[in-house]
Amino acid sequence: MKTVCFIRHAKSSWDQAGLADIDRPLNIRGKTTAPVMAQIMADKGYTPDLIISSTAKRARQTAKYFRKQFGIKKQAVQLEPTIYGGDEQCIFEIIRKIPDTFHTVFLFGHNPTMNYLAALFSEDRIHVPTCGILVIQLAIDHWADIQPDHTGLKHFIYPKQFIPDEGED
Repeated sequence: MKTVCFIRHAKSSWDQAGLADIDRPLNIRGKTTAPVMAQIMADKGYTPDLIISSTAKRARQTAKYFRKQFGIKKQAVQLEPTIYGGDEQCIFEIIRKIPDTFHTVFLFGHNPTMNYLAALFSEDRIHVPTCGILVIQLAIDHWADIQPDHTGLKHFIYPKQFIPDEGED
């Protein structure tokens, strides 16, 4: 059994005109939401063996809150430049290279890719909001065997379920 948690970055800031998209940081809402969602994952018993993140600042910052929640060292986070701007096939290529010694992986990325992944692992139409999490469990022993599976989605967790004032994205 392998578990991959696809996590969309928390809410980012648009305050700095002229800032490159990849350099946009989390806003206050994102900095509040990310640690709450990390705690919820811990409470649900999901602990990452590996964290993989887009190189975009907002994704790295979101991953940092999760990393700290689980006591994972910064050096242990794998940064993948191809996640930023990549599609679901890019994500599959990254996952297929993961050593089989890892059983639970948290992967931090962006929309629309997270929405596309949701469609590949669920029969429901899902919009993944900022800091939304797709928990995918697959009956495979090797990451190289990952394929779309409409029965793979075990949980869809998002901030508005736990933070009533959380806005829409």
